[in-house]
This record gives sequence, C-alpha cells and structure tokens, in this order.
Amino acid sequence: MKGKELLCISLAAVCLAGTVSCSKDYTGRYIRIQGSTQPHAGATKTAYSDVTYTESAATYERIDWVSGDKILLAMKNDGGTEQLAYSITGIKSSSNRYSKATLVPDGVASGLQWGDGTHYFWSAYPSTATVGNDMTVRGSYPATQTLTYRTEADNVKYFDPDMNMAYMVASLSTPPQDYISLDYYPAMTTFDFEVGANDNIVITGFEMETETSGLTSDVDLTGTFVATFDPASSMAWTFTTDGATGKKITASFPQNISVSQTKKARFKLFALPKDITGVRIKFTLSTGVTKSLNLKQNDSWITFPACIKANISGLLIPDAVWHITFSGPREEQWIVNSDIEIGVE
Repeated sequence: MKGKELLCISLAAVCLAGTVSCSKDYTGRYIRIQGSTQPHAGATKTAYSDVTYTESAATYERIDWVSGDKILLAMKNDGGTEQLAYSITGIKSSSNRYSKATLVPDGVASGLQWGDGTHYFWSAYPSTATVGNDMTVRGSYPATQTLTYRTEADNVKYFDPDMNMAYMVASLSTPPQDYISLDYYPAMTTFDFEVGANDNIVITGFEMETETSGLTSDVDLTGTFVATFDPASSMAWTFTTDGATGKKITASFPQNISVSQTKKARFKLFALPKDITGVRIKFTLSTGVTKSLNLKQNDSWITFPACIKANISGLLIPDAVWHITFSGPREEQWIVNSDIEIGVE
C-alpha cells in the first residue's frame, strides 16, 4: 500500500450521492460504488496531495486515493449479510478539495447486488482489517512501528509509518438507488513529530509512552480496537479496545538520523482511536544520552482527542519549545519552556 499520511479527525455522519426514483426496480442489480474525499468531514483517503485549502479558519490538505488500494465492504439486508473486497480505480481529483474514485470488485466478475428494503453497508480500509458480520471492524496497533525513509525536502527528512495500519471505516444505511458514495473515517490517533537540534546530533531511537502520574486511569496506546457501526446513532461509529494493550510505542528507523538547527526529521506514529493523555516522548542520542519530554501545558497533561492528527513541531534538542497544532478546526497551542517538564534520564 502506498501513501504518506492521514488526517485524523472526529467522527461525523456520512453522506450518500445520487438520486432515488420510486419507479425503478433495483432488485438484482449490481451496486455501483463511488468514494470521495473531504478531509475535514471524514473521508476516503490514502495519501496526502500537498494541496491545501482553508475553511473555518483551519487549513486542510486534499487527500488522494492511490490506485490499486483495496477495501472490504459488508452489506446486510433482508436477504442476509455478504462481504466482498473492492479495488480502487478511476481516480479523479476535483479542485483543491476532493479526490474521487470508483470501487470495483476485486478478483471476481461481479459485485454485491441490491435486494429489498433498507441496506446497511459497513466497510474497512485497508482490506487487511477484520470486518465482522455484526457491523464491526477490528484492527491492531503494535508496540514497535517500523518507519521507512521517503524523501528529503527543504532540509527535512521524511519517514513514513506502515500505512497498512492507517485504518479507516465507512458506513451507510440506504434503500436501493442508482449508486452509493462512501466516506471513510479515521480509526487511529496520529502523532506527527518534527524535530531538530541546537547542535549537530544523531538520533538513534525514539519512544512514546503514557505515564500514570497525576492521572485517574492508565491510558493505552497500542492493542486491538473494535469499531462498531450503529445505524441509529448520529455519530455512526463507536470505538472500544479489545485484546492485549500497551502504554509504549517504539519507532524503528531504517537509519540513524542527523539533525541540527537547519536539518530536521519528521515522522509519524499511529495509536488507538481514543482520547490520549499523559504522553511522554524520549529521544535516544548516539552518545547514549536520553532526552525526555512530558507533553504538558501549565503543568497539566495535554489531552489529544481521539482520531485527530496532532502535528507536534518546533522542538530543538536539547531546548524545549514545542508548537502543537491540530489538523482540525481547533485553536493552536504554544507550549513554552516555563510550562513543561524536560530532563535527561
């Protein structure tokens, strides 16, 4: 699977496209499926386009499909439940906001067909997720996440996560119609770090973990999530955790990373789709020294809302000036030295 990054946002209701005519009989017709992107409202997406637009004082980036990616689609109606894999094809970008694609059956000649009554659709991206007949989607985030080097631009080296962990979900309730349009919503909380240094240093390792000091309960970062589609809910999806969980993510870089005031590194890690607080990050240097930082403001842990992408940049090791922004319509937060804790372990 190809791709660079995903915008993580809160859940919203999906929309459907096309017109419904009461005079048409759709029974037995193959279902035509389209996917389109709209990142600030929840959307199908596989890769950022580097094309941005502004709405409601927030800046968003158009997110594009990548040809050949696959989704799993489940459908339930009076005739029972069926599942089928679909491939993404016919990608079209519209202005600076949308990326649309047609979904076609993967490896088979025909797709799902219309039956009688209301049809319930729920879907997962990528197709490696587990889609249950009980209107659920499952996926897992491991404690060690392998990053790959992508490119260097403007003195920033970019390292990408495994996009097979960039889980998204889509759902729709509809009677038979000409075609349906699915919007996919993020099922992960993404942390996007950018780091430099006051001096020329080499980073050999990075960890992100959650502390328990000052918190009422432990906060897990890794493990298995369960996304449940509720047709009766305006939020459409709820997220819970299942199976083994953990409080630490270790980044596995393909190489040691040299950073300075002019040379920086940027990388991402995926965590469970839940509110996350008590985050502490640790950089291990080639000298054996570890620099650690608690993500606090005014001596209180910052809470990162579920399913956003948090951009955390402006850190120059060993100084501690962080600029936290959220990829959504929320205020930016400046975190300065007097408001945070930093130390060498």
